[in-house]
Amino acid sequence: MLISYSSEFLHGLQGCVTNNNNSCELLEESCLIIQSFKLNSSSCSIHLLPRRPKRKTRRGTRAGRDKHTKNNLSFLDLSSNSLLSKNNIKFCSINTRSVRNKTTEFVDFVIEHNLDVVALSETWLKPEDTSVIGNITPNGYSLKHAPRAGTKRGGGVALLYKESIAVKCYDTGLLPKSFELLNVEIVSNASSVFLVAVYRPQSKSTGCSLNVFTEEFSTLVDHYVLKPAPILFVGDFNIHVDMPNDADAILFQNLLVASSLQQHVSTPTHRHGHTLDLLITRSSDPPVFSNLNVIDGISDHYAITCNLLIKKPPVITKSIETRHWNAINFETLCKDITQSDLGTSLSNLDLSSKVRLYVTTLSELLDKHAPPKKRTVKVRPNTSWYNSDIYAEKRTKRKLEKKWRISHLEIDRRAYIAQKRNVNSMVRKAKANYYIGLCEEHAADQKGLFKIVNQLLHHRQVSPLPDSHSDLDLANRFCQFFTDKIKIIRDDFKIDDMSFNEPVTAVHQHLTTFTPASQDEIRNILMKSPTKSFQTRWRFHVLLNRLLAELVDSIEKTANRALEFYLYKHARRKSLHTDTCLGLRASIVR
Repeated sequence: MLISYSSEFLHGLQGCVTNNNNSCELLEESCLIIQSFKLNSSSCSIHLLPRRPKRKTRRGTRAGRDKHTKNNLSFLDLSSNSLLSKNNIKFCSINTRSVRNKTTEFVDFVIEHNLDVVALSETWLKPEDTSVIGNITPNGYSLKHAPRAGTKRGGGVALLYKESIAVKCYDTGLLPKSFELLNVEIVSNASSVFLVAVYRPQSKSTGCSLNVFTEEFSTLVDHYVLKPAPILFVGDFNIHVDMPNDADAILFQNLLVASSLQQHVSTPTHRHGHTLDLLITRSSDPPVFSNLNVIDGISDHYAITCNLLIKKPPVITKSIETRHWNAINFETLCKDITQSDLGTSLSNLDLSSKVRLYVTTLSELLDKHAPPKKRTVKVRPNTSWYNSDIYAEKRTKRKLEKKWRISHLEIDRRAYIAQKRNVNSMVRKAKANYYIGLCEEHAADQKGLFKIVNQLLHHRQVSPLPDSHSDLDLANRFCQFFTDKIKIIRDDFKIDDMSFNEPVTAVHQHLTTFTPASQDEIRNILMKSPTKSFQTRWRFHVLLNRLLAELVDSIEKTANRALEFYLYKHARRKSLHTDTCLGLRASIVR
């Protein structure tokens, strides 16, 4: 009987290495991993023995002997590159064939496969496509792109990567005419690799023959000869390397041999059965990647995925503060508010002391009944529009894909493609309905609508203030600007040309009476006020409505005192300003 093991189990093991004497040379790290799974190994090769059950029965035995014998077990020969591959950077190279109309599908593809670095070719992006760039950049990711030069549409290469990974653009000074490229250096945990994303259009599009491409590509390869770090060339080369008798393929293969390069993709990467998307490394470099796979993409090109032999950096996290709102006993909280100083000490205090007492008392009671708790969460892509139906359909899609990969039948492939289109349509509709709901929710909130629009268009708020070295320098510049402006206006006055028919008299305005607001007015204002008028979250708005009967008295006293103080102060300032202006005007006339 053959014992099978899951892929997660096998990923944690490292293959045995034997020499000519058939003696085991298993690494100590591998032995520790095997011992952690409580497995045994022989002295010459790894024959994994299943752990015996705690309670032995006679089921499945013959003549009192266990049928799981050593001779029935399969020999495992695992490469060292598969060890701890989950901790390595997951890389993908894909030809999107215009990502402008596949933003939702592309983001869903990145999230579903948990990709860390994605090299895109034929993006069709332009420098001014800020909204499209924002839509294809999930939360926690960044994008670098090199659009096609000139006015001709199409082309373009880009690199999407997680913000926790250090990516530096590398300028080679080359401006090839036969292909487009983006040079970057990926650095993580003191390890680095040079990555060159390439897109070579067909010769009829660029007017450059394959000989021109081989010369320019050879110059690019020579530029990295003295670089100690490994190098990886990826992208769509538009050369049928799967056809050994093709003249262009032979010329390109000769270039790879002459440059000591090795091409690793051996399966078709296009829907019509040709290998166009390549992954090339230097023959002299140590292994750069592992677990190379060709999977279904979002266009007529398939996607190439692998694990770069660079450890992932720590996951980006953030600290948030939460409260257990449902645990609040409102009867006890109302009783504590009634017995606090809010009901007795407000009448004898000034305005600042009233506000301070109101804030501190409520904060202490809130911390008592719903104490804040800090926790650390991972920063994940924003997919607020996902629902249970989408997750269920995606599971069905994965089942159909596995069935097609095993059977290779056309009917299974069509079923998988139909389910894939169904999932993409559901994601697009869910995203549209999500933002439609946000717009309807903020229909009466113009500021909220502008915020949603800026979020959709990915407009970054630019500070209207000019550049300055410090706040003091900026304040002095503002002061000097208005001083010069007033001086210019005064210099432009011509007193001789000014004539007034009526005498100017000063008007004195004073605030003589003030009617305080009642508790009913305060209650109506608070009940009708929208959630956005509160600086905190909507839960505080709900909490205030539940406790309004106990707090309306203190709010009414504080609000009336504040209105009386600030209205009197504003009226007095306005009266003084009017007197000053009229007096200045009279002096000018005289």
